[in-house]
Amino acid sequence: MKRQWDIEELIEHFTLVQEDLETLANKSGPTRLGFALLLKCFQYEGRFPHGKHEIPKDVVNYVAHQQGIWQLPMAPIKTGTGSHDLRSKRVLTISVLTVKDKECLTP
Repeated sequence: MKRQWDIEELIEHFTLVQEDLETLANKSGPTRLGFALLLKCFQYEGRFPHGKHEIPKDVVNYVAHQQGIWQLPMAPIKTGTGSHDLRSKRVLTISVLTVKDKECLTP
């Protein structure tokens, strides 16, 4: 993901829409911010970040400010089998590719 973002790009790609806010409704504090970042990063890149170091500070600040968070005590972002990752996949209605799926896709 690129490191420098202007405000127009942040608004276009990282604004939390009503559906996102409904998804975040049962989360609070650092967990809410981490989940929101994973959700928006996945929507933008089609993949989850490997760690918080991949998410530019401009993006973190923009998403945090939308949630009224001015200090950034962000929970660790877990990927792979981490809980944020799995919950985000359920929200986005995607599934993990199986061996059978791979065989069907391979000529």
